[in-house]
Amino acid sequence: MEFVERLSPTHITLNWRDATSGCYGEQLWHLTTARARSSCMLCGAPIRRGSAVYRPRLRGRRPANADWIVLATTIERIESEMARSLFSTPT
Repeated sequence: MEFVERLSPTHITLNWRDATSGCYGEQLWHLTTARARSSCMLCGAPIRRGSAVYRPRLRGRRPANADWIVLATTIERIESEMARSLFSTPT
């Protein structure tokens, strides 16, 4: 999975490629609350019910990864790392 862009405070796009479920280029994901315990599809961290998570936006045909979730804190960490690498000065 690759973080592509933050579109709004509650929507992001991700590129998702998986040998078993296919390829989703710039798939829209939205911020919601975890309904059950799970694990983050990106980093494997445990997710508790009620945690802030992103999940694929469902429109039209249901994608194979419709039930997958990613911790919001994982996306925030990725965004922070991207910002640091953009603004770091080479040594």
